[in-house]
Amino acid sequence: MASVQLAGGTGNILFQINFALYLRLHNKKVELLLPGTGNAFEINSYLVKTSHKLGFGVKSELAISRRFKSAFRRVFPWSANVIIDDMRNTFKPTSSSRLGTRFEGYWQNISYFGVHSEPLIQLLSHAIPKPKSLVDRISNLQTCKDNICLIHIRRGDFFSVEAAKAIHGLLGESYYRRCVRIIESQLPGVHFIITSDDAVWAKNVAANIISRPYDVIEDDAPGSGLENLLALSAHCGHAILSNSSYSWWLAYLIEALEEPKKRKPIILCPEIWYGCDEFKDISPALQHWVHIPVN
Repeated sequence: MASVQLAGGTGNILFQINFALYLRLHNKKVELLLPGTGNAFEINSYLVKTSHKLGFGVKSELAISRRFKSAFRRVFPWSANVIIDDMRNTFKPTSSSRLGTRFEGYWQNISYFGVHSEPLIQLLSHAIPKPKSLVDRISNLQTCKDNICLIHIRRGDFFSVEAAKAIHGLLGESYYRRCVRIIESQLPGVHFIITSDDAVWAKNVAANIISRPYDVIEDDAPGSGLENLLALSAHCGHAILSNSSYSWWLAYLIEALEEPKKRKPIILCPEIWYGCDEFKDISPALQHWVHIPVN
């Protein structure tokens, strides 16, 4: 039995579930490990139900058990059968991979996506209800999906927690201004929808850089991340991304849900995904997205 540790927010957990599908191509038995504490509110009931529908066992892990295992591995590293995502190299499972292996990390490489990912996309698209209030709000804009561009602004811990800010960096107004100008030049009738965990900052920036109609949606309600992500990706035709995994999934689902004969989605993303020097050469952004300078 191989185990994939679920950790992080909604976007990261979706990457981990997809990686578990990738592993199952060679290891028939794969289970998902829920954290016992911490940000468990992100792992809402729909994520657990989705995992079950995909055929995964889901096991909760007590925080004390997790701490004990981490300490044990530090003292006896040769005893651990743990593979951690190093972000640069793609893990390639084989039928001879050891049973009992535990996989930790975020597993964001596009190489982990393929035909095996389709059941996850289908479940996300059709099996999870979308918040009616949000859907109604977008529907009342009286404009078609092709004319709606989503702007995702991630600040939260990227702003308030020094360790997170040091790794990820923080996108400023100049980046979003460049992106808005590009979208406005290609979509003259565009209506922007801005979603952010810092609505005050987002509203101030929007007032400075957008001359067309726009709406700001706060996405900081606990437990609402997955449902909001699915509603926004289903009703927006284009996107301006921040450097977050939640943003990545917004764009990926917008493209996956593209309707035949509709305009091809325009996806703008930061040219540099991580702010620290160690990871500046790493980005999960897809090559065909438009990569915009951040400075």
